Amino acid sequence: MEVAGAVRRLWSRPVALSLTLACAAAPLTLAQEARLFVSSRAGDRLTEKPAVRFAPAMSGPATFRLDPSVTHQTIVGFGASFLEAGMVCLNSLEPVQQEAVLRALFHPETGAGFSAMKTALAATDFMSAGPWYSYADAPGDVELKSFSIARDLGPNGLVTYIRRARRYGSFVLVAIDGILRRPKMPAEQAEKLVAAFRAPEYRENTRQGMGALFPVPGTEALRDRLVSELLATPQYVMVGAMEGMFGADQPDWDVKKATVPVVIINAPNPMWTDEYKDYVRSLSPNTDYHLIEGVGHWLMLEKPAEFNTALIGMLRKFGLIAE
Repeated sequence: MEVAGAVRRLWSRPVALSLTLACAAAPLTLAQEARLFVSSRAGDRLTEKPAVRFAPAMSGPATFRLDPSVTHQTIVGFGASFLEAGMVCLNSLEPVQQEAVLRALFHPETGAGFSAMKTALAATDFMSAGPWYSYADAPGDVELKSFSIARDLGPNGLVTYIRRARRYGSFVLVAIDGILRRPKMPAEQAEKLVAAFRAPEYRENTRQGMGALFPVPGTEALRDRLVSELLATPQYVMVGAMEGMFGADQPDWDVKKATVPVVIINAPNPMWTDEYKDYVRSLSPNTDYHLIEGVGHWLMLEKPAEFNTALIGMLRKFGLIAE
């Protein structure tokens, strides 16, 4: 698809004048030096790189070629974000208008049919219902005893927003190599597991424990990268996460029933017994369970193509994305 000639024909006089001014200032621009910071999958996290200088543009027209037969991604849906700012705006309308807006956004036939939504966990710059917050605001509360989602349940809360949207559209509940109920193990075993992260040598314990979750040969580079990122996590965050999952004093957080499709993609693990699979299938009449062989804990990173194929197939099975 040749575009250079078409672009030249579309130039107007004001555009040409601005380009002339830009070219006149080019020597000043080319003298500037820019600092370069990079974040990448290779492990860079806002890492400063050697400075760069502006250089003259390549001569000659630019050529773009589009090949519709070559595809790289599958679009699973379209949508936006659930944020307090949106709920504040919605609540400013009359009740009838509120429902009309929700219907226009989420109804699959009479509305836009938004099907791929995201939301924040605690505060962002769009948390308009009050001050910035977390789910445990008490200073020094490393045990998360003050943990609460009460704000998300309020009239402008994220959970309230999502529940109201569900009246008009469907959302999939996806558990990725996760668990939907408290792990069943003796209290002594659970305490031993958490204690490894409380210990002064928690970094080495993390390295060994997380490293063991990569049993498949050929995943060593992925293992080292993920363990390196995990070790950047503060110790109190690790302890809080493990206590929340395995702590004997934690409340029952087992999922009992689901009113949406439940999609489970797991790696082989003795925890996923036939009894657990029966439990998962009992949550919703629209449940699908898929097992990927030859992977460890991070199956979506070890076999991304197979994982994506399985997920897309399951979403299509329940009519959540188009064929």
